[in-house]
Parts: sequence; structure tokens; C-alpha cells
Amino acid sequence: MKTRLVLRASFAALAFLGLSAFSAACSPEDTKVPDFTDKGQEVTPPDQSELAYPAGPYGLGKASVIPNLKFYGLHNPSEYPQDLSAVPDMEPIELAEFYNPTGTGTFRAESTYRPGELQPTILWIDISAQWCPPCQDESKTVLPADYTAYHDKGLEIMLELIEDTKGNDALPKNLWQWTTKYHTAWPAVIDPTRQVDSFFVQSAYPTNILIDTSTMTIVQVVAGEPIEGTAGDTFYPTIKKYLKQ
Repeated sequence: MKTRLVLRASFAALAFLGLSAFSAACSPEDTKVPDFTDKGQEVTPPDQSELAYPAGPYGLGKASVIPNLKFYGLHNPSEYPQDLSAVPDMEPIELAEFYNPTGTGTFRAESTYRPGELQPTILWIDISAQWCPPCQDESKTVLPADYTAYHDKGLEIMLELIEDTKGNDALPKNLWQWTTKYHTAWPAVIDPTRQVDSFFVQSAYPTNILIDTSTMTIVQVVAGEPIEGTAGDTFYPTIKKYLKQ
């Protein structure tokens, strides 16, 4: 399967399934990571979840149950006025919101994410960095097309923006810049506590993860930008396997 990705020069290969690099590396400037405070808004991890979630053990390899990761972000950035100078308040978002053990579940009435609508049967987590050209291309062309094609059949996408243009931790303003530029209409989050660092031997961007929401099991991981229909493509056949017929 053809993919496009960028590796941070200071890191090595993905821990996921022993995936290897597909293209030459590039990296942002080495800079000190700032405290996670933006315009007076300090972001901390959400409280302990009260939502149902599969029991462990948890892991980050294929066939493992992913932990109930908790982030801050926007459930649907496109619903806000697209004004770069007005960064919306970040909302708590956790993977338990997408847990759909029956395959026919709906989002809770009190949820800020499409209350009453059907939950997804397959969740695509796209881990990206603001400085990464393949990530930019994926958000510009791949994600919108696939969201349009597959969302009504059970696919949900969640963008996780890890770093800004210089390789620092992404802040709310960086996420807002990204989602405004690419007209993001699916959940988008930042990870100020760097939860995903424990999942990598090192960072490769973009990384795309597919999760079966009936069990929250990781069913596919691809390092790089997936390209549908190419020889050896297993990413899109996996998506289609979990779509509603």
C-alpha cells in the first residue's frame, strides 16, 4: 500500500506493529516545549469517566483494546464561526463517547456531540502535526472525501493534532488554525499531556489508526497517508468491513 509520511528526525520507527518509514525524514526546529497555557486558558485532562468502556488489559498494538484516552478539543469545529481571532473554548472529549457495543447505539442526550445520532461502528484516529506536509494534504483532500463517502455508513474521524509548526505541543489556537483552514467537520483534539508518546518508540506523522467501536479494539494502523485502491491497500478494506450495510 502506498502511503506518505514524515518522520521526526529525532525519533525512530513506530512501535505499532514494527512499522517502518516510507519516505525521507524532515523535522521542525528543535525548540523548548512551552507550558500548556493559551490566552489564559489552562487545559488539564478530563476527570475520571463515568461512561461505559471495555475492561482491560489495554495496549496500543493491533488487536489490543485502546485505553479510554481523554483529550480536549472540539466535537465539530465547523459549527463555530470561522474566525481565527476567536478561539473557541475546548471541550472534553474521550474515546468512551464512541464506544458502541451493540452497533446501534446513539450519543447520549446530554452529549455535546450530536445527541441522539447513531454512534460510529468504526473510528479513524488521524494523528497529525501542523508542520507536516503529508498531514496537511491528508486533512485537505483525503479526510473530507472519506468523511463524505463513509460517515453516514458508520465511520467517524477524530483528528489529533500533536505539534505546531515548530514541533512544540499543539495549543488550542493551533488546533483552531488547522480546523479553520481545512474546514474540519469531525472531532478534533489536542494532547497536551502527550498521552500518545507512550504508544510510540518515536513519532511518525501522519499515523492513522482504525478502532472497532464495538470492542474499542485496534484493527489497523498505518504510518503515512493512506491511498485508497493502491496495490496492497488494507486500510480501506478494513474500513469497509465495519461499515453498515
